[in-house]
Amino acid sequence: MSDGPKQGNSNRSGTGTGAGNGVVVVSTLCGSGSTRAYDGCGTKSGFHNPVCICLLSDGIERSLIVADARKTHAIRRISIDTSNTRAGLIQNITFSAPSLIPPLIDLIVGYILRGGGDAQVLTIAGQLRDPGFIGCEPRAPHLASFTTPSAVCPDPVRHRSFFIGDHTSVSHFDGRDDRNQCVTVAGNIEAFCRDGIGSAAGVTDVGGLVCSRDGSKLYVTETTTNVVRLITLATQQVKTIAGTRLSGSEDGATPLSSSLYFPRKILFDRDRETGAVTESALLIVTCPVLRRLDLAANRVNTITIHRATTLTTPAGTTTDTKTGADNAQVTGTDTGTSSTVFDVSAVDWTPNGRHLIAVGVHAVWMIDPRSWIATKLAGSGSGDIGFVDSSEGEKARFRFPVDLLVVDGDTGTGSEPCAYVCDSENHRIRRVTLPSHLF
Repeated sequence: MSDGPKQGNSNRSGTGTGAGNGVVVVSTLCGSGSTRAYDGCGTKSGFHNPVCICLLSDGIERSLIVADARKTHAIRRISIDTSNTRAGLIQNITFSAPSLIPPLIDLIVGYILRGGGDAQVLTIAGQLRDPGFIGCEPRAPHLASFTTPSAVCPDPVRHRSFFIGDHTSVSHFDGRDDRNQCVTVAGNIEAFCRDGIGSAAGVTDVGGLVCSRDGSKLYVTETTTNVVRLITLATQQVKTIAGTRLSGSEDGATPLSSSLYFPRKILFDRDRETGAVTESALLIVTCPVLRRLDLAANRVNTITIHRATTLTTPAGTTTDTKTGADNAQVTGTDTGTSSTVFDVSAVDWTPNGRHLIAVGVHAVWMIDPRSWIATKLAGSGSGDIGFVDSSEGEKARFRFPVDLLVVDGDTGTGSEPCAYVCDSENHRIRRVTLPSHLF
């Protein structure tokens, strides 16, 4: 496999190696790179600006759920547990409707021709190109309509189920016992960022979703109104809990007096010593900093991420690491600048809670949550963009990666830990192996 700048070079996900010794391998899981959305296997499938990704697991099979936003307005399912591919095909059939039979035939043919080694992509909700609104009555997934779905998160208490956020609403996909129904939880096409119950509430441009482990609370960020909402799922009560609706990065006396700027990805914080999940605090990705919403203390604090760099002489020899003006140590692999603050698009915890993996500036990063120093793992970290898969992370290229999901290994593509990345403008889902010491 060539590691040069040739575009479209694809290292199949089934051959990823090297995570144990710290080598970062970037490959294409699925997506052809065209802007036409269609179901299929591996690179014989198509996306159009995938923007959010989450993991579903029912104890038998794991699959990825992807919000495919622009023009497609659909939710796609990627079966990654190819050790149980036959079960995956059966599950795809149970997700399907008559209108999806031709794509399913393509999946089965692809399975036969490729030995089941490629990830299987199937549209499970939305109508591929027709934007709209679901409404309050449950609908079959293939009849549901979304307008720019931009966030998905698993339902932790209802297996094979998940939440979807789009331009005007938050919806729930119920996949239990093959029910396969979509219903609006909150929002409507007319209200604008209004607290209330169910369809009487207004939800606008959802940027991120996270659900409490007991399935009782859903936290929602809104990118254009710059707020965080809490939905109590038993009553469908929607309440604004942070943000002034004005864009900014000011820490106020309370969350409601603190300004946010384009809040998007949201996730629960972790204990810095044990790595355990703490639902009393939330991390929110905003421009250009992280914000920590402490629910117990009723405060918002700003977290600044510093990009780790190594200074070089004009001749190219590396100097000693230095300390920037903010006293953050300058380390890492890039050259030419001292420590700088930079904007990330999304973050996700490693399963042990000791590190964050992030995407931003056309690259994948590791962040130490004790120092908030980011070290590049793969990609350019600059304006050098494109599409290159590589067995050397530094040589890989991305084009506006906007979200990622970190897992501790998947049985379908090897046991090494990895991150799945929504490489939005490349219209692909990429797989990045991660050094095992992070886990």
